[in-house]
Amino acid sequence: MKFFICAEPGIKDTIRRHMLTKIKEWGYHGTRTDVSREPEIARIQIRRYSRREMESLDVIFLIAGGKMRLDRETGPALEPLHIATLARRAAEFVKEFEVMRPGRFVGFEIGNEPDLAVDFYRKRPEKFAEAVTLSASAIRNVIPDANIISGGISNLHKDRLRYLSEALRGLSKDIIPGFHRYKTETRANVPLPDYGTREEEIGELLRVTRGHPLPFHTEGGNHDRIQRVRTGLFGTGRKDVQKTEVQVAADNEFDVELFYSFGLPVFTKYRIRDGLPGDPYDTEGGFGDMFTNEDGSPGRDKISATRVKEWGKKFSSGKSSFTEAGL
Repeated sequence: MKFFICAEPGIKDTIRRHMLTKIKEWGYHGTRTDVSREPEIARIQIRRYSRREMESLDVIFLIAGGKMRLDRETGPALEPLHIATLARRAAEFVKEFEVMRPGRFVGFEIGNEPDLAVDFYRKRPEKFAEAVTLSASAIRNVIPDANIISGGISNLHKDRLRYLSEALRGLSKDIIPGFHRYKTETRANVPLPDYGTREEEIGELLRVTRGHPLPFHTEGGNHDRIQRVRTGLFGTGRKDVQKTEVQVAADNEFDVELFYSFGLPVFTKYRIRDGLPGDPYDTEGGFGDMFTNEDGSPGRDKISATRVKEWGKKFSSGKSSFTEAGL
């Protein structure tokens, strides 16, 4: 079985060629790239993948990331028709630059963590299904055989999977379900509170998504920042825990091996490099394969970055692609 190991650049790295080159150097098979809502920036991002040195990288283009907001941090939710407009434009750029070449996978993921999104998406999975359906139609008017992925739910807790189940009722059977898996304060073998084992998590995911293509893991990972956790009777105490780089690398590998063992085709690691140095509790900034210097430039590679080629050899028997995986 072929298995696709993907990485997500930080938002500001999605148009920097040297970061994509770094992804190749580490041994990742491809990227999940958050496409800008600004047309000219989106055009630059997508054009990057038409260049010769990027031909071996497969790519998933994320449409309307940032919890599906009008802007990434504040603002109201994007309406389904607005998301479909962004999706159509991205598909037109992909076609313009001939990114979708024979033997190479290009997919479009619509939305990001809709179960945590603002306004109507969070409580109305049928509205999210509408956004995916309209976007799929817009994309396939440009690229008829494009793969469409529903934006990954935020985690595999049972209430998150109920959201996904309700959304899938409104989606055609060719839509690929997306999911995320984070569990940062404990080691990777510890299941979410709803389950007895990690295997039970995947089993429930497969039950919920039955009838659709195998789900894609489009975001997840483990971080090396300090995590403040509850302790003591009734969780009234607090203590700080922190994983080492070696532990993070081992926990990421645990996830890769788990997904591979269930036949899931994709593992996407969030993300390529940490945020700026500063707040040791900034977990958003601690998932990277690389540190960031105080001036914002890429810093030292972490141990987790050096392990990717080992994963590829162990779980893929070498370089994989979606075409070889029969997708």
